[in-house]
Amino acid sequence: MKHTPGPWKAEHYNIHPHIEIWSDNGETNTRICYLQDHVVESCANANLLAAAPDLLNACKNIVWNRNDATVRLAMAAIAKAEGTNS
Repeated sequence: MKHTPGPWKAEHYNIHPHIEIWSDNGETNTRICYLQDHVVESCANANLLAAAPDLLNACKNIVWNRNDATVRLAMAAIAKAEGTNS
């Protein structure tokens, strides 16, 4: 079974506060998840969900060929998951 291709992103909505996770890979735009609450924990969960494809890709790259580029990829994925990326 395959997951919906990334990248995924978290969209925060202030009207009827909620967060949606979307896949936007240039070919399709698919809603992955809907989080009804807009509290701090929901925002952190949204960041982690949106980073899932990046984290999976980074982990695979580290396992298959560890080098500086794969470490940077993993660090970027971790930052996205923690909501600290720019």
